[in-house]
Amino acid sequence: MTQTHMSTAEQGSFSDDLIQYIQPYRQEVIDCRFLTELAQGVLSVRHCRAWVSQQYHYVHQFPGWLGMTLHKVDDADCRKALLSNLYEERSHPALWMRFATAWGLSEDEISGSVLCPEMQALNDYLGLLAFEGSAAECGAALCMALEGISRSIIEVVSPALFKHYNGRDGINLDKGSLAWLTVHSDVDPQHGHEGATLVNRYATTPELRAGAKFAARRALEFLRLGFDGVHRRYRD
Repeated sequence: MTQTHMSTAEQGSFSDDLIQYIQPYRQEVIDCRFLTELAQGVLSVRHCRAWVSQQYHYVHQFPGWLGMTLHKVDDADCRKALLSNLYEERSHPALWMRFATAWGLSEDEISGSVLCPEMQALNDYLGLLAFEGSAAECGAALCMALEGISRSIIEVVSPALFKHYNGRDGINLDKGSLAWLTVHSDVDPQHGHEGATLVNRYATTPELRAGAKFAARRALEFLRLGFDGVHRRYRD
């Protein structure tokens, strides 16, 4: 198939089109039952502990997925942005572990937790994408879709943590244990912007643009599936 390369103006507008395209899928994640009930404080502690344990594996693997993406990128500005992102992400598994242990779990319980099928599917898809996908697909899914939604999720759940869960059943949520949420609320919007730069640079054909849109949408669909799986499988 002949690939038609686009003009600079067409490339520059693609990230805006992509954000508009994935907005309904972002909203489906925000409106999912797990996050809604967490914000309302009606989820059980068991539910929450399952979530923080399951999510650790995603956070732990994220720097590796960015590292595989870096090998696909030769543009100097995009490489610099990804390297900065990767450097920050390397410290985030430890921050999430601190958050997870604040729920009364041991590090062994968290790192040794077995993923439910839906969370496993999320991680497997992102690993496959980072290994086989194009730079545009990886930037769209990892940076624009997933890092781009972090602040919105944090804004939904963060107020509920102190209000409904802190002090219950051995839960000790303090400023230090919530550092992952604080850091991601600050840096992930910038990472989403860097992802937009990446897809504008590398989504140079209609085929690559379509692939980037699909990857971003599918990443959000799997994220929603992961939340749904934890909600369904760990209810009391």
